[in-house]
Amino acid sequence: EPDSVAGLIRNLLQGDCFEQQYFWRLLLADLQFVAAPFAIELVKCCTSFLLPSLHPEAMSGLLLYLKLQRPTVQFVLTIMFLPKDFGKLAAAVLASWVVSDVLTVFESLNVLIQQNVKNGQERSE
Repeated sequence: EPDSVAGLIRNLLQGDCFEQQYFWRLLLADLQFVAAPFAIELVKCCTSFLLPSLHPEAMSGLLLYLKLQRPTVQFVLTIMFLPKDFGKLAAAVLASWVVSDVLTVFESLNVLIQQNVKNGQERSE
C-alpha cells in the first residue's frame, strides 16, 4: 500500500545518505512496474511530509521513481498540481514525460483546458 511505503520513506529520512540511496534502489526495483494509481497515492503521501530542501536523497529517489513511471492523464494532472515547494520536481518529471510520451502530456493539458472552459461557462451563466 502507498501509505506503508510512505511510512518506510518517512522512517528512513533519519538515516544517512548511503542508507537512503540503497533503500531507493531497492524500492525502485520493487515498485518499477506498479500501476499509476499506486504511484499517484505514493506521491500524495510523500508530499505531505517531505521537505525538498531538507531531504535531497528522498527527492532524488522520488524523481527517479516518477521518471520511470508511464504517464497517464490523471498522473500528469497530479504532478502539475503538486505543492509549490515541489515545483522543480514537477518540472523535471513533466520534462521527462514530454520526451517519453508527449501525446499523454498534451492530452492532459487538453483535459485541464476543457475543465477550465467548462468551469468558466458555468460561472458566467
